[in-house]
Order: sequence, then structure tokens, then C-alpha cells
Amino acid sequence: MALRHPQLHVATSYTDRFVDLIGEGFDCAIRVGYLQDSNLVARRVGPMFGKFVASPAYIAAHGSRDAGGARRP
Repeated sequence: MALRHPQLHVATSYTDRFVDLIGEGFDCAIRVGYLQDSNLVARRVGPMFGKFVASPAYIAAHGSRDAGGARRP
């Protein structure tokens, strides 16, 4: 893309705070979660998957949990 559009500059910003996209001058955003009632236009990009991970040392020290959240020995 950079070769086809040499004048294009992309700046990224990552935060966990709620950003005022218009007030702070953003042209585009990717948000995860529910879009509250607003005048913004939203398009679904795709599903979001997550997983919980831990090191073997952490599990040895603190134990692990099953899919329902119950502690396993």
C-alpha cells in the first residue's frame, strides 16, 4: 500500500479510555464492544476472540480454573 500511496501517513493510537473521535480529530477507529447511541457510523469488521493464558509457573503457584470459573487443583 505504501508504494501505491506514498503520501499516505497512518498514525495509530491504542488506549483503553473512551475517546472522543470527532473532538480529538480521529478519521477512523476500531472499537471492540457495543456502540452506545451516537451519531457515528459503525460497520462490523469481524468477530473478536479472546483466551486466558498463564505460564506454568503461575498455574503451579495459583492453580487454574475450568471453563465455568471453578478452581481446579
